Amino acid sequence: MKHQPIEARAGQGNGAPDQGCSPATPIRVMLVDDSMVVRSIVERLVSAHPQFEVVASLSGAQLALEVLKTQSVDIIILDIEMPCGNGLDAMPEMLALSDARILVLSSIAEPGGEAAVRALGMGACDTLAKPGRSSFAGQFGDILLDKLTALGRSHAGEAVLAKPLVTRAHCDGVSSPECIAIGSSTGGIPAMLEFVQALDDNIRAPIFLTQHLPGAFLPYLVRQLAEKTDRKVQLAETGERVAPKTIYIAPGHGHIMLVPAGEGRCIAVDTAGGERYVPAVDPMLDAVAEHYGDRAVAIILSGMGRDGFLGAKKVADAGGRVYAQDPATSTVWGMPGAVAREGIASAILPPAQIAADIARSYRADWPEGARHD
Repeated sequence: MKHQPIEARAGQGNGAPDQGCSPATPIRVMLVDDSMVVRSIVERLVSAHPQFEVVASLSGAQLALEVLKTQSVDIIILDIEMPCGNGLDAMPEMLALSDARILVLSSIAEPGGEAAVRALGMGACDTLAKPGRSSFAGQFGDILLDKLTALGRSHAGEAVLAKPLVTRAHCDGVSSPECIAIGSSTGGIPAMLEFVQALDDNIRAPIFLTQHLPGAFLPYLVRQLAEKTDRKVQLAETGERVAPKTIYIAPGHGHIMLVPAGEGRCIAVDTAGGERYVPAVDPMLDAVAEHYGDRAVAIILSGMGRDGFLGAKKVADAGGRVYAQDPATSTVWGMPGAVAREGIASAILPPAQIAADIARSYRADWPEGARHD
């Protein structure tokens, strides 16, 4: 089946260096926090940077929703715990009303905390814990501006391509996948959850998953995924034999690799340096291409940059199938955009449709004795 070319927004990850945003067109920022003190401090920090313009400073989520009905913003800095409504409860409506990137700034958004992971799973691009009242300047200010700058670049870099993207054809008769490998970063958690929920239960192939997250977040990600599927979900561990219907998540300290083990394969977590991200998508896809060849499926979901591009190319060169999340459903079309622009992807689709396409190619009459592990 060959999917039709699509027009797409060009995000980060096309190989060009970051250009930043012109001061002539500042990034429009909305602050939503019930504390006037916090709003005034953050507004002062953000407004001092010529790249940003604070267009609204509001004390509650409901006020923000009203403003979003009439006003365009690029980034929303959102508190969670507020007397007039929880920020996370309002986030789905905010995302429906606006294509703004959301940075959750909350005292309960500690790195690795459940609130932070929940926020990312609902569509927030990033999270940051509030410091003590006397520590809002200095390092906190630098970290905040770095996060806003990254989100601003991803937002401003999106534009409509002049010509359609051409996808790589794959055959209707392709055999069932022996493995599925997923790479994602910013905005990838909700896409990942959508894909896993939509995946046909008859597909027994193991799933390898690399999400750019610090190690402290990963136990909560395991829990989130386990709530959405009957498949076993666990962090990848060296020496563990790859089993069917199991989701292996790359740990925070290394990349998912594979080694032969009799007629099967075992996990080998690689802690070697050199990659920009740990864990990284490219080493995982390299291993998948080597060990599964044309029985591999690679999926690149929302994320900044281009991690996964080189590994996806190896999967494609080995005869495997590569999917890229479409720009309309991606929070940041950097990683999937890098794959899509080079014609590596067999299809460029929303996560649930990727799952459906895999199911369509799945052969119910899998040859007797064929391995899924």
